[in-house]
Amino acid sequence: MNAIIANALAGLNTARQRLEISAANIASADVVEPLPAATADAGAWPATPPLDPRLVRRVVPDSPAANPDGLVATPIVDLASEGVNQLVALNTYEANLRVIKVAQALEQEAAALLDHHSHDITA
Repeated sequence: MNAIIANALAGLNTARQRLEISAANIASADVVEPLPAATADAGAWPATPPLDPRLVRRVVPDSPAANPDGLVATPIVDLASEGVNQLVALNTYEANLRVIKVAQALEQEAAALLDHHSHDITA
C-alpha cells in the first residue's frame, strides 16, 4: 500500500470517528442528571452546588431526576455546531475516498504502461 492511500485511509478513519462523536453528543442532548446536593454552613447563605462545566441547569419539574426546585443537569450540546461537525466529517470522508480512487486509478495506469513497455522490449 502506498503512502497516499495510507494517509487517505487514516483520514477516512478520522472522519468516521468525528461523526460518531457528534452523533453521541446529539444523542445525549436530552439526558438529564440530578444536580449535586447543595451544602450550607450554619448561618451562611445556601451554597450553590458545583456543576460540571459541561452541564447546564434546566427546569424540568416532571423529571424523576429533578430536585425539589424542579432543576436537573443536562449536557451542553450545540446542535448547530454538531450539524456542522457532521457535514465536515461527511466532506472529509468523501474527499479521502476520492483520493483513494484516484490513487488506485493512477497505480493501474502506471502498471498498464509498464506492462505495455515490457512487451515492446521483449518483441
